[in-house]
Amino acid sequence: MRADGRQQAATYWELPPPQPLAPPKTTVEVAAELRGLLAASVRDMAAADVEVAAFLSGGLDSSAITVQAAADSDITAITLTHPHGEDDDLRYSRILARHCHPRVRHRIITRPPAFTIADIDAACDLAAICDDPRHPAILANYQAVRDLGLRAVLNGQGADELMAGYAGLPAYAGLICAAVRGRVPDITALPAARQPPGLSGQTLACRSLAHEELRSYHDSLPGPPLERLHRLLLTAQVARIVQFEDFLSMQASVEARFPFLDHRIAEWCFTVPFTLHLQPAARQGKALLRQALHGILPQPLLTRPKQVFPHPGAAGLRASLAATATACQAELRDDPLLPVLFDVPHARELPALPARTLWLLLATWRWHRRLQATPFLAGRP
Repeated sequence: MRADGRQQAATYWELPPPQPLAPPKTTVEVAAELRGLLAASVRDMAAADVEVAAFLSGGLDSSAITVQAAADSDITAITLTHPHGEDDDLRYSRILARHCHPRVRHRIITRPPAFTIADIDAACDLAAICDDPRHPAILANYQAVRDLGLRAVLNGQGADELMAGYAGLPAYAGLICAAVRGRVPDITALPAARQPPGLSGQTLACRSLAHEELRSYHDSLPGPPLERLHRLLLTAQVARIVQFEDFLSMQASVEARFPFLDHRIAEWCFTVPFTLHLQPAARQGKALLRQALHGILPQPLLTRPKQVFPHPGAAGLRASLAATATACQAELRDDPLLPVLFDVPHARELPALPARTLWLLLATWRWHRRLQATPFLAGRP
């Protein structure tokens, strides 16, 4: 806002266009550059007048951040687990904690997998409908940081979009394979662009227009197909991820910091041929990151396949959501927005719905209810 009251918008930062190819370097030299950039970013983001913790899932990204932070000072690493027993995240995070002992203080927090209306409300951001049932689990991560008396935490978001980290996930593998072969991938197959079950005909009528806009934006981006796909992920998907991470962390009065999203790393990742980030035979991405961390991380962490952020106990999650939806079915059917967006089923059909659909029904209902109760919107249609 200018002094005279006029608004002025400007772009703070954007990914630079492709640069002319520099003289070729060995992969050892390239990996060393990435190692130096990551160490500098972690060091910068761990600087604070309060203790800065780190999330540790035992995956490559969180382990890379934790081991780099521990190289400079002691750090508290936080792993959330669930009461149904040992899980892979806990097992691999313990490997890293032992590797960095005593510089890493490993804190293991156990949380129940069931959700309540209060959990849904806590994850409800007025700025965007919460469309992912994992958000309350992410919020629980930040609440764990707060409950330990900490106020800032390092988070591994961004590495997958910058370094082809989704190559091993079925939802992305076809897209990445097409791009590697020089073909334009079907962008509407991205998870965020897919059609969740239960949408109404009125909602589906808008789908083709949204997909056309997505294709047009993708096609306007520079670079060969593989690079263009990841430019799309960085500029579109990461923006949404940072939005919900910021909202959920602030709900717990915790500051989230993202070392992989340092502009120096983001820009560097697109200055090397994007195929260097891939290991096609192993169906893995982040090849340069793995090489950069060779000899720094234990081997099991370097070879661990990519995992999605989990919500343990899928059956328990669906049962919890079905019970909540059944108990609230009258309110669901009375909400004027839900029948516009969804084909709201009869109460007896609710327990058979997928967890994703149950979550969308409940989260949209709670979001709309909260929106209607917001003072500055009171009285508006």
